[in-house]
Amino acid sequence: MYGYIYMTTNLIDGRKYIGQKKSDKFLHEKYLGSGKILKQAIEAYGKENFKVELLCECESKEELDEMEIYYIKFYYAQTSRKYYNICKGGQAGPGGPRFKDHHHTEETKQKMSESRKGEKNSNYGNRWTQSDELKALHSKISSGEGNGMFGKKHSNNTKKLIGEQNLGRIPITNGTINKRVKPEDLEYYLSLGFYKGYTKKQKED
Repeated sequence: MYGYIYMTTNLIDGRKYIGQKKSDKFLHEKYLGSGKILKQAIEAYGKENFKVELLCECESKEELDEMEIYYIKFYYAQTSRKYYNICKGGQAGPGGPRFKDHHHTEETKQKMSESRKGEKNSNYGNRWTQSDELKALHSKISSGEGNGMFGKKHSNNTKKLIGEQNLGRIPITNGTINKRVKPEDLEYYLSLGFYKGYTKKQKED
């Protein structure tokens, strides 16, 4: 084992943190994480009020970065108030790294698939509630006055630019959100539960 991906949970307020650790063994509560906000929380609540669970083991630096990015994305950890994460993962800043033209190994794909099954999923039992919340939020943002284009029309030039930007992109959906993604990003979104096509009566993200 090169390292592992872990999830640290605050036993007082339930907030969590997803991170990576280079180690040949799982350290349990001996290593709680190094996130800036997480460290502040540990200082405030005490180490005894945090637990750590293993999400997956990784066999290389590339896989370690890749799986950290995957889990942070999968649990919406960077944007959710229920998590301490402020970066996309992969040992980078808030923008995070991009695996351009990179293809997941079969082993990595298997780990991603296993992470979404039943009780191995930390959101098991409440994932659909979260999805409903995201659906409502997305609907609010995309319609009416919550949409920056409310009451406005695209000029012909803007429409042309939008068309050129979407040229070659593939339409995908997860049943809630419609997107157009670059071909090289398709595999990543499919691993998150998206599939090709659009969901009717849904706004495009």
